[in-house]
Amino acid sequence: MSVLANAYLAVAVTAESAFDFLKQTTGLGEPSTGPDFGVSGIRPGMDVISACGQRVGVVDRLDGTSIQLARRESLDGCHHFIPVGWVERVDDQVHLTRSWADVGQNWQPVSDTKEHAI
Repeated sequence: MSVLANAYLAVAVTAESAFDFLKQTTGLGEPSTGPDFGVSGIRPGMDVISACGQRVGVVDRLDGTSIQLARRESLDGCHHFIPVGWVERVDDQVHLTRSWADVGQNWQPVSDTKEHAI
């Protein structure tokens, strides 16, 4: 992982801790009661949001049981794949059950269009 990616991850972990504190003291960030279109509602260009409210990336396409995030949004210039099993709900954004730090540690980077495994 590059120095920039490590710094970004450190900031995300700190922001996640701050968000948890705010959520506990104010109740902000509780789950939405809006519509849930399910995985079938995932479309290219949708923002992907972590459980802590941080933007993870943008959907490039749905690839079987994985969501391919757009390469142009990536710090390392690679596509990243996340399992659809991480999706909590879909409205105008894709909301994940995982924190930004957890996503960043467990997503699957692929630098080209070769097969990937999750």
